[in-house]
Amino acid sequence: MRDLKHVRLVAGFSIVHATLDAPQRWGYVFEKLGAAASFTYQNTPVCFFGHTHLPMTFVRDSLVRGGSYSKFRIEPGRKYFVNVGSVGEPRDGYPKAAYVIYDLSEGSIELRRIPYDVQKAEAKVHAAGLLCRQNLPSEVCLN
Repeated sequence: MRDLKHVRLVAGFSIVHATLDAPQRWGYVFEKLGAAASFTYQNTPVCFFGHTHLPMTFVRDSLVRGGSYSKFRIEPGRKYFVNVGSVGEPRDGYPKAAYVIYDLSEGSIELRRIPYDVQKAEAKVHAAGLLCRQNLPSEVCLN
């Protein structure tokens, strides 16, 4: 894992675990200011990120807009910084795994959710010692 690149380019879009401005620092993007910092380093129309486990999207145009989403179309000339949610630890109150489908031919991004065994996954997280860090907002941590 240590040898993996922090940022990847894939088929005209980019992926990063945390932020584009300092990916090795594992920063969190919860709001527009954090997204604006990543847009400065974004070289593709779309960048997918995670780390917060909260599905949300930020759009850069004359100002940065943010919010939750289910499906939207990519508009030419804009940049999108899209959090895909979490497959194993949703932190937004929905007990389903979240992922996105990026339809390149349609130019759309759709958030999807599927059920999974939350208690089993949570037990594995705790057993591995991956407890929530103290400096995160309470709604981000596991209960």
